[in-house]
Amino acid sequence: MASLLAQMQSAPSRPSKERMETYGTRSDGTPKGPGYFGEIPNRDKPSQFSTELSGEATVDGKTLLFPLLVPTLTRKEIESLVRGKVGPSELDMIYKKAIDHALMRKKQGKDPFAGEDDFLPLPQE
Repeated sequence: MASLLAQMQSAPSRPSKERMETYGTRSDGTPKGPGYFGEIPNRDKPSQFSTELSGEATVDGKTLLFPLLVPTLTRKEIESLVRGKVGPSELDMIYKKAIDHALMRKKQGKDPFAGEDDFLPLPQE
């Protein structure tokens, strides 16, 4: 069985603005974007995909909304998330990486979610 992410190019193309308008909104009402990696196909529903997979946590007494699909994840972690088959300890590690990444971006004055210049290839490993 081929890896789900093997279907994707190492440097996916950025979706069109019209396509991104179909993504809907996050829990805070802001529009979802293409994420750091673009559209990652869903193994069980090939016509569906994931771009950000938002998470939420309380940090220093404030609610932090952040993407789970971040550049600090491994390829295996990304595939587990998209498949929805993540064990508790793996999910804890993914959340830690995602929160750390979001806090680093906020410290730099950036949104935790990917911006126009944040489009990246999927990790090789």
